[in-house]
Amino acid sequence: MPRYHVRYLNGDDETIEAAAISYDADKIQYLATAEDGAAIAYIPIGNILSIVAIDKAATTYPYQDGDVTVLGPEVFASPDGETISWKGENYTRRFYPLGR
Repeated sequence: MPRYHVRYLNGDDETIEAAAISYDADKIQYLATAEDGAAIAYIPIGNILSIVAIDKAATTYPYQDGDVTVLGPEVFASPDGETISWKGENYTRRFYPLGR
């Protein structure tokens, strides 16, 4: 489970293991939850200086996903390598004669 570093206004630090930390605007606090959605910690916003994810799982590139190769975030290549899609735009390989 990812860990989050919480720094409080009084200078104290804490590490929280949680699947996610989200802001609850109705209660003016952050909510740390487990993978099943159960509450792990309630953090009042008035006490927080910062919350930083310190070890979220990293993705290793490249990898296969269906019929495309994922080269990076929002970057995909077709199986034949002729087309690359980057942020929703497709780019096709073009060949130019030498000396042009």
